[in-house]
Amino acid sequence: MSVILLTNDNKEFKLNRDIALKCGLFTDILTDHNESDEKENDIQLPVPNIHSETLQQMLPFLERYLSNPTEAAELDIVLGENPVKSNEMKDLVPEWYSTYIDNLVNVDDKESQETIEANIKILTKLTLAANYLDCNPLRLFYCMKFAAFIKNKSPEQLKEVLNIDLSLDTDDEDEEEEKEKSSNETKVS
Repeated sequence: MSVILLTNDNKEFKLNRDIALKCGLFTDILTDHNESDEKENDIQLPVPNIHSETLQQMLPFLERYLSNPTEAAELDIVLGENPVKSNEMKDLVPEWYSTYIDNLVNVDDKESQETIEANIKILTKLTLAANYLDCNPLRLFYCMKFAAFIKNKSPEQLKEVLNIDLSLDTDDEDEEEEKEKSSNETKVS
């Protein structure tokens, strides 16, 4: 039996049942179907929160993860370690996984700010999709990539790279505090 995933842009992806079972979202549905009754029939499952491009980017990981159990076990050990020990994925995970993620999302300090922001956006989409599918190895892997990227960065570097503006206008805060105090005093009187 195959599983056909229907993305939010109406694209279909035919998967091996074992790959789909790595995703907690489908586990109950697929285990409820008696495999002997469904051998020749495919089952279609909608994934309304995932775009086809994102799913297409995730599938090589899942296929590799299932096809090479020894390497997957090695990856699982690394994914369970905290904190991340390096900012280079090649130092953390088996070579295939490092190449996969670095080709997919190159969040490198040497890149332009625009490229970094675009890649962080892709990594965020992938992480959210892995979370939606409830695929723990994939979710942890994408989180590890992000953790490796931010490792050893100063708060100033993170603000710049992640485009975070934390400027506080203290005059506005003081005015709000004064309004709150006078409001409270009026209520008490």
